[in-house]
Amino acid sequence: MNKPLSVTTVLFMSLLISCNTQNNSTNLQLHTPKVINLSNTPKTNQLLSNVVDSIKYIPLETNDSCLIGTINQLIECKDRFIILDTENSHSVYCFDKNGNFLNKIGKLGEGPGEYKTPNSISYDFYSNTIFIYDIENKKLLSYSVDGRFLSENRINYYGRNLIRLNDNKFAFHTEYSDFVTKPNNKEGYNIFILDKKLKILKKLIPYSRKINIENMVFLYNPLSFFNNDSLSFIMPYNNNIFHISNKESNAFYYINFGKYNLPVTFNDEILTSNYGNSEFTINYIKKGNYSYIKQVVENTNWLFITYLKNNKYVGTFYSKTDNFYYESYLPFINDIDNGNSFYGLISTNRNHFIGITYPYLLKRIEIDNVKGSLKNIITRLEETDNPVIIVYFMK
Repeated sequence: MNKPLSVTTVLFMSLLISCNTQNNSTNLQLHTPKVINLSNTPKTNQLLSNVVDSIKYIPLETNDSCLIGTINQLIECKDRFIILDTENSHSVYCFDKNGNFLNKIGKLGEGPGEYKTPNSISYDFYSNTIFIYDIENKKLLSYSVDGRFLSENRINYYGRNLIRLNDNKFAFHTEYSDFVTKPNNKEGYNIFILDKKLKILKKLIPYSRKINIENMVFLYNPLSFFNNDSLSFIMPYNNNIFHISNKESNAFYYINFGKYNLPVTFNDEILTSNYGNSEFTINYIKKGNYSYIKQVVENTNWLFITYLKNNKYVGTFYSKTDNFYYESYLPFINDIDNGNSFYGLISTNRNHFIGITYPYLLKRIEIDNVKGSLKNIITRLEETDNPVIIVYFMK
């Protein structure tokens, strides 16, 4: 059953932001975040059906033009899925809502309209344009959804990913790259808001230059859409979930782990130390049984939070409308169709969540126990086929 959630509000104290008088530097808006208390010990083997109403599986077509090894990023649009594979094909593909291959976006290379190392993708819902951030060539390329090359612009700094906002603006996640590109700066920023020509308009969420970047453990997709106008953002070893738009930014939620919170001295004693080894940081957290956020996927009505507790991963569904949460040490048991257990998500679209699985994992399921359409899907799949998209419709 869903657990009741005690939600209070507290003054935002977990991130100290100093004043900055530069015109293009902006601090977080003063905001009192909503507290989500996750201080209790989770249970194991919780049932997915308590929060998920139904599941839809979409096998992606497999042919020589669209061989995908790993899905690193997925965006659902009104009539298609846009998929980025950064580990195998290093390419971007479009599939329709039934999994049929539509077209490839751009191609590998170093010429105009070509990319070498696509690191993130974004989509403009208003102009129906796809953007690809090529981290190695330091440029942003734009294409129509049918793959026609439109333009490219150089980017004069490195970062993790770049996401299109409304009003022809972008949010750029620097991932501490200022340490490398501008080592003499006294202060770095996590997020740049850029105009359509990629000029910096605002700098958001500063971080201390005292941090030793070698002590950090980086997160999976810390910057992501949760609606057409706003983004969710999390920082390593920080309990806040930030909301960012081209108009404002603030710490919207604060995750309280109670006695499992990292100590207030963590930044000064660990992250700024000269150990220069992320393994030291990980061992410190494990020894103290501390918790921290690993991933957040957010849509209009729900948050899904993955975090570490007692050196194990926990998945938490939090209802933004009803203020309750339901969590389990991962995985959740898939009692809806007896398919693969639920370990996490990759994307979202308004009122549903999106995950992925692979045919070789589905083929391991005892097929006699499978319910619904999944049985026919497993029967048709080959182990070497492209991944399968899973859509979770919430209750």
